[in-house]
Amino acid sequence: VEAADMAKANALYTVAQQLFLAIGVAFAASILDLQLWWRGSEDLVASDFSFAIFIVSAISAFAFFAYRKLSPNAGASISGRDEIH
Repeated sequence: VEAADMAKANALYTVAQQLFLAIGVAFAASILDLQLWWRGSEDLVASDFSFAIFIVSAISAFAFFAYRKLSPNAGASISGRDEIH
């Protein structure tokens, strides 16, 4: 991202981050609701939350593959570190 477009890129990133955070919360709530339906219960128990957190965390772990594709120099211009050659 060019320096002139940095503010626009930052705004877009911030909006996307908040959007995906909200989607993650909604997905976790859906998992909790499905667990209530599956058990035929109206009350949540601690293990329901553990399962929902595990599923959301497992999905989030796939981000590793996207970040792995980044160049070793990604972010060097804003972090202040020297580029790797």
